Amino acid sequence: MIKKFVSTTLGITGLAVLIGASGIMCAMNTAQAQYVGPNQTQTYTTVSQILKNPVDDQYFNLKGKITDKQGHERYTFTDSTGSIRAEIDDDRFMGVEVTPNSVVEVWGKVDTSRTKPVKIDVKRLTVIQ
Repeated sequence: MIKKFVSTTLGITGLAVLIGASGIMCAMNTAQAQYVGPNQTQTYTTVSQILKNPVDDQYFNLKGKITDKQGHERYTFTDSTGSIRAEIDDDRFMGVEVTPNSVVEVWGKVDTSRTKPVKIDVKRLTVIQ
């Protein structure tokens, strides 16, 4: 029955195209799959956590103050547990004035080096107060 359907309706070339298209659709469906379960990564929430056990490229989400400017795009970030060097690109401020009394929330990744002190690379900055 299938043989008759293939030979009269699709032909051999049509069957090959149908099988190929089915394979591509299956591959596209699996390419969009992703893992959504628990993971091993930790997000640092205090400066002391970062300084105690720094892991390169580990994410952080900190609340505190930018207390000092050390140079171009280099600052000191301070929370209730300590202070750390912070690299903050000028465009992250988005034109908002931040003073040493401003409370900010910063997100980004930890940056470690064999020859330099640990620092944070701020990807996003929001003024809270």
